[in-house]
Amino acid sequence: KIAVVIQHQVAAEVAGVGFSLHPVTNDYDECVVDAAWGLGESVVSGAVTPDHVIVDKVQGEVLSYEVGTKAEALFLQDDGGVSKVFGHRREERCLSEIQVLELAWMLESLEREAGHPVDIEWAYDGEGSLHLLQSRPITSWVPLPASMQTPPGEPRRAYMDISLAGGLTINAPIMAMGQTWMERFAKTMVHVYIGELPVTIGPGDELWFLKGGRMYQDLSTVFWFSTPVLP
Repeated sequence: KIAVVIQHQVAAEVAGVGFSLHPVTNDYDECVVDAAWGLGESVVSGAVTPDHVIVDKVQGEVLSYEVGTKAEALFLQDDGGVSKVFGHRREERCLSEIQVLELAWMLESLEREAGHPVDIEWAYDGEGSLHLLQSRPITSWVPLPASMQTPPGEPRRAYMDISLAGGLTINAPIMAMGQTWMERFAKTMVHVYIGELPVTIGPGDELWFLKGGRMYQDLSTVFWFSTPVLP
């Protein structure tokens, strides 16, 4: 048996997608919104270069607003069809600052309710009402180990994702056997070329460790160890 869902389609004036954290930098304090005129299909399909907005969720502040080219727009017609319009207000911002902050508030609320970062589709109708069309777990999120997370708005910890450094480009999770081998290999290399260290390599000191199938180096801890002690 198949359930058929029939829903009223929103005649969107502006639509797009949103991410409750920055999908490129993995910044937990920022959210990202992409928007274009008309139906969101033009954004989701990649047919247009949308407006790109970055918001500081903690401070409630728009950090940047890049106006996209928005070469075309899709609008819902009264008879249910779709019309394509070229060059529709392409040099104008799709969203006001109030709308951007409303979307940021929605993203933060959905993330808090779900307990994890979310990826949404949304639309503003011709009367300026905001509609949530879809919310799902974000796919490009890399969970950070708890030791490297700080409360929102607090000074960040500097870290390196070794999986993406030095030409390794290990995007897939490292298996347990591979993690064990890499940890033993690193300890051997340090012992041979450096000698005994006053600290260990692993989750105990958080200098270099493996979590969630990825390799990390906590640079804040490294800097702390390497800072000379003044008399």
